[in-house]
Amino acid sequence: LKKEGEAGRRKISQYTRYGTVILALVQATGMSVGLASQGIAYSADFSFYFTAIITFVSGAVFMMWLGEQITEKG
Repeated sequence: LKKEGEAGRRKISQYTRYGTVILALVQATGMSVGLASQGIAYSADFSFYFTAIITFVSGAVFMMWLGEQITEKG
């Protein structure tokens, strides 16, 4: 993909974004289960897991976007 020039770099960047979101989902699920098993969560129902996972993944995506902005604009 590197040999394809700009198109290859864009494709690698896209794969990196997808990989980041998948890793964030796995990590957020683990963190949510860990918090619930330690009794830190008030109620470990679907709404807790949904909210926690969405929050963790959104934070990871925001940080990824912020890093890309810093890379592009310096």
